[in-house]
Amino acid sequence: MPLFLCRWLNGDCSVVWAPNREDAIVELDQVANAEACPITQVRAFQVHCVLNEQGKLILEALGEGTEEEIVSFAYPVLDKALSDAYGDGVHDSYETLPPDRRAAIAKAVEAERSRIAVIGRRPLNH
Repeated sequence: MPLFLCRWLNGDCSVVWAPNREDAIVELDQVANAEACPITQVRAFQVHCVLNEQGKLILEALGEGTEEEIVSFAYPVLDKALSDAYGDGVHDSYETLPPDRRAAIAKAVEAERSRIAVIGRRPLNH
């Protein structure tokens, strides 16, 4: 069964396992109406969760290929900013980035949160 990625209009994203895109939209209705949202099939997916003391699973990390696939589809403005920020190979963590590169990433995040809503769709209220 395929896995689908939904990029919500407010910049969030969800992943759902469903037989097809239409059934994915039905499943995503648990969050909000996904009919106007960009949705794509995910080819690679890995998550790592930790079990906390209260018995809850907490997302700790996405697999490297998973994060790359999500960002390239759902967040192209951020993808470019991250590539620009880390592309020279000098910095390997956010903490080591100069302030101007951090600011460029923050600006890209803000742009992604409103990018799809700006083209005539309203953001989600969740």
